Amino acid sequence: MNVIVVFGGKSIEHDVSVITAKQIYDVAKIKHNVKLVYIDKNGQYYLYNSEEFVLKDITKKNKLEHITIQNKTLYKTSLFRNKKVMMIDCAIMCCHGGDGESGIVEAYLNSLGIPTTAGSVAALSVAMDKWLTKTCLKGQNIKTVIGEKYNIDEDENSIVNDIKNKIGFPVIIKPCTGGSSIGIAIAKNEEECKKCLAVAFEFDNNIVVEKAIDNFDEYNCAVMGDSQSVVVSNIDMPLRKDEILSFKDKYMSNGKKKGMKFQKRSFDINKKISDKIQKISKEIFLSLGFYGVIRIDYIFDKTNKQLYVNEINAIPGSLAVYFFNRLSINSISFVDKLIEIGIKNYNKQQKINKNYITNLF
Repeated sequence: MNVIVVFGGKSIEHDVSVITAKQIYDVAKIKHNVKLVYIDKNGQYYLYNSEEFVLKDITKKNKLEHITIQNKTLYKTSLFRNKKVMMIDCAIMCCHGGDGESGIVEAYLNSLGIPTTAGSVAALSVAMDKWLTKTCLKGQNIKTVIGEKYNIDEDENSIVNDIKNKIGFPVIIKPCTGGSSIGIAIAKNEEECKKCLAVAFEFDNNIVVEKAIDNFDEYNCAVMGDSQSVVVSNIDMPLRKDEILSFKDKYMSNGKKKGMKFQKRSFDINKKISDKIQKISKEIFLSLGFYGVIRIDYIFDKTNKQLYVNEINAIPGSLAVYFFNRLSINSISFVDKLIEIGIKNYNKQQKINKNYITNLF
């Protein structure tokens, strides 16, 4: 199978995406003919022209070649001619955040006739926007923490007063389309609130402000499949050192290892909570029309015994492969399944009738 691994992009999670791509590439190349398609921070597409994926080499221009994609074919481009590299059977999506996880890159590749492993575009767009996620889940009677949305053009004092009156301190402030805990902070009073708003608005024009829960546990659950077949993972509890799960907790275990699969976690989960999380996770996956693999993060308020959906990660760190390794699905089988799902769902979409005789002219 001729496969491209797509990673990078215009995103605050750009570097995390590079790490995920490295992990997936090392597995995918065992069975498939794999090329690495890197999107830099300006949105330019390149072929990473080395068989060995060295993380620091991504910044070296001599390792990157300009490309174009036409008729499902990858070409190296130059001033004089395009050189064919290979036909593309599927793109494994390893972008986190930004255009990659919001569905923009997937839509672009689909328009070029290339199946992708993350989808659908509509589902990705909803998951990327924390307020859209809350709105959609509310329609399904799935609980999320009480919160409000604010725009950068609103008056700061008006926002702070609204937060104080509608939600009450302490609150957690998040960029609406951010990820990896970047730009997220807890504000315990009006002064802290203004500082946190300034930081969050650096990363997005819209933010979500939620009631901060003091006594809570966090849980993660991954789902893989499509509308015909769904595999729901076991539940884990990520371990944190701070009030919220930080970037360092997620990606720098012991200050050295990088990537979500190395994050410290506990598996001692109450069965009743675990069963409920698995049920909700499957419902979300199917109702929003996902295919491929996602990870859903939950918060459990231990004081009020209430479970909330925190966010949906449509292209999760390390593609959540470690969840399925614990279900005896090895990494090679996991990648094969993602490719199979991507191609099958792309082909299904192509069978939809897009022609209608209107006789309008």
